[in-house]
Amino acid sequence: MNQFFRCMYEAVFQILTIYKWFAFFAQFLVCDQCDCLTDQCDCETDQCDCLTDQLLLLLLHVVPGPDDWFKTFPKCGGTTQSPINISSNASYNPHLEYFDFREYKLTKGVTLTLTNKGGHTAEVIYSGRPIILRGGSLPYDYQLLQYHFHWGSQDSRGSEHILDGEQFPMELHVVHYQAHLPNVSVAQIQPNGLAVVGFFFRTSPQNNTRFDKLLAHFDLIKTVATNQDNETVIETFPLTDLLPDGLDKLHYYRYQGSLTTPPCYETVIWSIATETIPISDYQASVEL
Repeated sequence: MNQFFRCMYEAVFQILTIYKWFAFFAQFLVCDQCDCLTDQCDCETDQCDCLTDQLLLLLLHVVPGPDDWFKTFPKCGGTTQSPINISSNASYNPHLEYFDFREYKLTKGVTLTLTNKGGHTAEVIYSGRPIILRGGSLPYDYQLLQYHFHWGSQDSRGSEHILDGEQFPMELHVVHYQAHLPNVSVAQIQPNGLAVVGFFFRTSPQNNTRFDKLLAHFDLIKTVATNQDNETVIETFPLTDLLPDGLDKLHYYRYQGSLTTPPCYETVIWSIATETIPISDYQASVEL
């Protein structure tokens, strides 16, 4: 019995020691601007907890994978988690409206910051003049926050969503939050707080010249999140330059889902376009 209690004491002591060192290390994780899970917010005005977000990112490296996220982040075990395998045979909803993407063309007063989010994810963050998304049978107007790309090292892999069992080489997510709310930190915990419009990419024999202006800046963000070289302000250009033609008649799949990474809040209205964007094998193989 004494041996049992000795072992228990040693185990508890080791756990407390690990916690002590983890807490000691965590106090040095400070930053000038919070990098929230759904992207940037101003620490002074949005009350974003930078330390909390950094610890959350550390935990993502400790937890083995999405199947185990719910053990640390309970909402990841919810019933409307994203991404999903979309069926092209989904029921047609004649009441879904077209989107109003007109403000995607605006550039005056808009600042774009290109950020390396690690390996096969790049993000363009909007600041300055608000860009508003309307229509699409959304319950509110939504302000454009950022858009980001997910791509893989092989042609057949990279997208988060799957269509009829097919995974695409790349996927674009255009992220918005309810325009009447003060910031994304508040919006992400509200019902229908976020609206994301997604686009799949298909490989093409030729380069997509519309992406040249963006890819030209990738060399400037090669390093990841450990120093200030992982982001750069780029020339402002209309988001519509990257998207398919005929946006005023865009067809899409609609479902209620979640953030695709912890904390996995189930507050996202997803709209995945049926029209794909062409990109060459070379462009899809770019690494950061």
